[in-house]
Amino acid sequence: ENIMAFITTTDEHIASGGTISGDLTISGDLTVSGGGGFAYTEVISASDSGASYTQYTNSSTGSATSDGTVFGIGGSEEAQIWNQENTHMIFATNDTERIRITSAGVVGIGSGAETAGAGLHIRTGDTSYSPSALADELVIEGTGSTGMTILTANDQVGRIYFGDDTATRGGIVYDHSTTNMKFMSESTTNMVLDANSRISLSNNDSG
Repeated sequence: ENIMAFITTTDEHIASGGTISGDLTISGDLTVSGGGGFAYTEVISASDSGASYTQYTNSSTGSATSDGTVFGIGGSEEAQIWNQENTHMIFATNDTERIRITSAGVVGIGSGAETAGAGLHIRTGDTSYSPSALADELVIEGTGSTGMTILTANDQVGRIYFGDDTATRGGIVYDHSTTNMKFMSESTTNMVLDANSRISLSNNDSG
C-alpha cells in the first residue's frame, strides 16, 4: 500500500504498514508511537552514494536548505551532524551539559569550558583566569591540583615533541625501560636525566 499524504490535523492518520511515497508535509506536532516501540527510524536516499539528511528548523533559523541543523549521511557515506547556524553545538548526559563546540570552533569539555582558549579547553573547575593568547590552543583548567598524564606500557616511551613546517625540532622524552628523561633540540638529545638524578650532556646522543 502506497499512501501519498498531506497531513494538516491530528485527525488524519496513516494505517499500520502504510508507505509514504513522495514528500510529506506536516502542519502541527507529530507524535510517533507503536505498541512495541521503534528500534530505529530509517531515511533512505533516492540514489546510491547520495546524501541523505533530516533537517530541523524554526521560525528564527528560517526554512531554506541552508538553515537549521541537519543530521544524516554524506555522499561519501560519512555520518554528519551539521549546524548551519552561527550558534553553538551542545552535548549532554544525565541532563547536564558536558561538551560544547562554539560557533568559532572552540571545543569545551566541562561546564563553561568554551569561554577560554582558541582550540580545546578542558575544565573541572573555574579559576576565573584567562590563558595567554600565546599558548591557548590546549587549556586544562581546575581549581584543585590539575595536570596531564601520558600513559604507556612499562617498556615503552612517552613523548612531547615540538616542530615546525619542516621537521621535529625539540622534545621531552621519558623512556620507561631505562627510566631516563631526555631533552632534545634540533632533533638531537642534548641532555639526559636518569633515575639517580645524574645529568649527562651530549651533542651526539640521538633521541
